[in-house]
Amino acid sequence: MAHSKRARRASLASAAALTLAATAPAAFACPLPTGQVGGILASSGCLDGCGPADCNTSKSTTTSGAGGDNTTFGAGGRGGVPFEISMVDFSFLPNTPIIKPNTVVRWNNTSQFFQHTTTRTPTWDSGLVNPGNFFDHNFTAANAGFAYDYVCTLHFGMEGTVNVTLFGDANLDGRVNLNDFNVLASNFGQSNRTWEQGDFNEDGNVNLNDFNLLAANFGKEIQPAGPGTTITFGFGGEFVPEPTTLALMLLVPALTARRRKS
Repeated sequence: MAHSKRARRASLASAAALTLAATAPAAFACPLPTGQVGGILASSGCLDGCGPADCNTSKSTTTSGAGGDNTTFGAGGRGGVPFEISMVDFSFLPNTPIIKPNTVVRWNNTSQFFQHTTTRTPTWDSGLVNPGNFFDHNFTAANAGFAYDYVCTLHFGMEGTVNVTLFGDANLDGRVNLNDFNVLASNFGQSNRTWEQGDFNEDGNVNLNDFNLLAANFGKEIQPAGPGTTITFGFGGEFVPEPTTLALMLLVPALTARRRKS
């Protein structure tokens, strides 16, 4: 039985490789509407950042960090605690993290004496952050797939990058490939799963919605963001199968059959 399962897994991976090799990388197509992407509600048949501007439902508000510094907080975050980056003397640590879309990043000034900023004009600017204070910024679904360089404007050479990964990147290595597909395949049809197990829309289930998110990004990796860059999905927010997506869809019956037999 174990040998049979390994054989089916190897056959599925081989089929994926052969099918994908026969197709050219495709332009972005808008994934199927899922209703909810992380903590951001998708409406009008669109993902956040997908299709017309009025489809974007991500909101930000202004609040205060400890000590009253001006702080921007993304209200549409993933619902968990913020991902923290420390301003330690003259460094940002971690310096080049890879985060999931819909994550609030919090820069904490843990220096004892020095003020700092976290600045990427015009995307965000913390202003002066005093020791013991913080600044929050929400990286939404529209930021997925881009690397955002930023600096402290007070200290030359104090730089960092926030890498917002693509939907479908289960292992958070910055690219969507067969490794991620295999994770999704091994959890396909299962409940109570996480992003790292293939639940990319974070509804607790690994199903065709997650498969479509992975398929739309298959073969892509994080790219440097230009000023004000966000992903723009075409075709008015409608899902249009591209060659790579169609190739992956040929594997859907195999995924379903595998789930029934396991």
